Amino acid sequence: MGRFRGNLAAILAVIVLLLPGHLTEDVGKGPCSKERDAALATGMIGGFIKQCKEDGTFKTEQCWASTGYCYCANPSNGLIYDETALRSWEGQRNVDCNTYYKTKSERSLP
Repeated sequence: MGRFRGNLAAILAVIVLLLPGHLTEDVGKGPCSKERDAALATGMIGGFIKQCKEDGTFKTEQCWASTGYCYCANPSNGLIYDETALRSWEGQRNVDCNTYYKTKSERSLP
């Protein structure tokens, strides 16, 4: 069992190194990119890493790769709207994340 865990850790480390460029590329140093850089620096496997726009603000749809869930988010502060949770394979959501934050109260991930 110990050998399996060691191999799994090595595989996951390689996956993290091969993350798509939108998670690791040098984008503007806005609030999102600062949070993203801090999360990546921890090296925590399966942690929630915010996705950023090129100007360093948050994308209005945030996806947590290890859980498969995507959420609408506020682009200025990154707060997640839990009620918009949708697993990526469950189809399309019934709200537009590009406008959702303008009309709803803000809730963050636990």
